Amino acid sequence: MCGTETSRPVLGGTIAILKSLGESTLPDLSLLFHQTEASTTTATFQSAPEASTDAELRSCQIVIFRDGDLRASGPMTSILHAFPLSAFTTESFSLPRKLDLGVGGEGIIGRRVGLVKQTQVLRQGIIGWN
Repeated sequence: MCGTETSRPVLGGTIAILKSLGESTLPDLSLLFHQTEASTTTATFQSAPEASTDAELRSCQIVIFRDGDLRASGPMTSILHAFPLSAFTTESFSLPRKLDLGVGGEGIIGRRVGLVKQTQVLRQGIIGWN
């Protein structure tokens, strides 16, 4: 794709497209992370109009796993970060701590991220550059 231009705006930060697992009919959900001027990390959900309701999302948590393998069953012990969504009421919200949006170490690029309800992963994807 070198030299190819797209009409998609570059927003900076990271993006993950969270796909439903199994036979679920849940629509895809985009999850973006970016740093603000206040040196905090903001998470933003973007989804199709028929996406889950706010109440459904608030019963879940965002889990960033240490691995980047979508085939992994993902034991809940391989968690790098977890953020319950119950405290957030909007599509865009500041996380309680700043994330490293880089690669390696504590960086989140290339890691698996999931929308988890209790211990069940409902949707998952890989975090990449936006």
